[in-house]
Amino acid sequence: MTKNITIHWRRHGHPFLSFFMHSMKSHTYIARVIDMVEGNRDMVVVISLGQHFRPFPIELFVRRMVNIRGAIQRLLLRSPDTKVIIKAENTQEMDDDQELYSNFHGYAQYLATKDIFRHLNVGFIDAWDMAIAYKAHQGHPPEDVVWNQIVMFLTHIC
Repeated sequence: MTKNITIHWRRHGHPFLSFFMHSMKSHTYIARVIDMVEGNRDMVVVISLGQHFRPFPIELFVRRMVNIRGAIQRLLLRSPDTKVIIKAENTQEMDDDQELYSNFHGYAQYLATKDIFRHLNVGFIDAWDMAIAYKAHQGHPPEDVVWNQIVMFLTHIC
């Protein structure tokens, strides 16, 4: 509050895998949310998709990312000073269902993400490489890894 910083968090639309019930009233695809953002030089938009898409065909993930890319292009046309950062997904625990959640699927999504947002004026937080470097194979990595992701984020916005 003293620094006049506001954070809005949104989860992506379907598919959203969870053990908890979620209301569908607030369901909006991220591309649509980005299209509603006015943008300005003091705004930062951070996007991170991945883990929940692993059990589904890669085409679904790629289509979602291409739509988000288009929305980011429109945002940057409206407001070129808005900062946009893409955070790659983390590696995953190896004790989960390997057919659905393995890092094989995650790595394919990671490569697709890097390719889709290449040549777009966005920052990129390479959480995948950070997790590999730390040997942190958890969907929710340890504090050291998260700290370095935050440092990389701040590097992009400062």
